[in-house]
Amino acid sequence: MRYQDQRNFHRMAINAEAMVIYADNDEMHKVKAICRDLSATGLSLEVEKPIAVGESIEVLIEGVNVKPLDAKAEILRVDESDNGRVLLGCKITSLT
Repeated sequence: MRYQDQRNFHRMAINAEAMVIYADNDEMHKVKAICRDLSATGLSLEVEKPIAVGESIEVLIEGVNVKPLDAKAEILRVDESDNGRVLLGCKITSLT
């Protein structure tokens, strides 16, 4: 059976540097990430260590090749990538 993409918005590969900010046990964390792709409703981030599913995060992208983005998102999926890093599938909840 062939997989059929069910998304309403197509994802665009951007591979831009990003910063992920989140709180864990009342401690703020900032981690570097690579935004692998982006759509109107979600994004995929590659990070070194997993962040829990359901976690609320802020994503900042300030790149030369992309317009700046400041978004709040929720982590929906955490997968190990081929290079030993972690891929976070996120739903954008608001844009700042």
